[in-house]
Amino acid sequence: MPGPPGQLVETLSIGANIVLIVVAIQLDAPSGIRHDWRSRPIAPATLLVGKLGFLAVCLLLPSMAVELLHGVIAGVGP
Repeated sequence: MPGPPGQLVETLSIGANIVLIVVAIQLDAPSGIRHDWRSRPIAPATLLVGKLGFLAVCLLLPSMAVELLHGVIAGVGP
């Protein structure tokens, strides 16, 4: 997007993405005595896949939807 309003939107979007990534990583509390991790352990790889899936849904799908909408509005066919 050219111009200052477009730059502002792009900057805010990047900032919101960074905040979302940090929140997704920090949201899980570390395991301790009060947590049920001992009875239902979650493998680190499973946790990583879950977090990456969350980020993909929250970051990539909206961007892809906007691009698809722009293509439909511009009349670009499949």
